[in-house]
Amino acid sequence: RGMVQERASGQDLARAASMATTLVYEAHGRLAAAEALPFSAAAADAVEVQIAEAEQLLQQARALAELLDTGSSAEASASALEISTKVGLAVEEAEWLRCAKGKAYRAKAS
Repeated sequence: RGMVQERASGQDLARAASMATTLVYEAHGRLAAAEALPFSAAAADAVEVQIAEAEQLLQQARALAELLDTGSSAEASASALEISTKVGLAVEEAEWLRCAKGKAYRAKAS
């Protein structure tokens, strides 16, 4: 019986890893959409919405990575580290995008 429980938790960890990876990909999609928007004041709000949605997805992915990291297997810890790294890079991309687009809007406005 303990063996069945062990296997289920392994499946849960695999599901969490898969879900976190999907969230990171969705966040990248939002960031790509934000980057594709024109450099205009009219698009500024739409850019911010896309970036904010990406950041929410990344927060969810980070929470799943933390859950994985509490798993007992080395595989779960490695998966958590990989996801955390991807989340970190995407967060940097979001911050860069917000800064770059913001500067462009201010430059166009002046």
